[in-house]
Amino acid sequence: KPGVFEGIDGFKANVYQDLTSGQIVISVRGTNLGDGAPYNLIADASFDPGGVANQLLVSYVNQLTDLVKQVHDSVPSSAITLTG
Repeated sequence: KPGVFEGIDGFKANVYQDLTSGQIVISVRGTNLGDGAPYNLIADASFDPGGVANQLLVSYVNQLTDLVKQVHDSVPSSAITLTG
């Protein structure tokens, strides 16, 4: 379903659907230096070369996975594109 998904710990994504083709785009917000800055910067630290994904980044990935599953379950015949 198109709209804004506000997850926990600063995760946020927007879901868009082309009404002509049915294609769905899920756009994940990148680093936000506003309200979610502490959470986003902690998750970003996982991208350090040789680093290991921290729990916050794992949480973001899990939330995105859940969102993609929800969208797919609601419109199983639509193509889904991820960006962000």
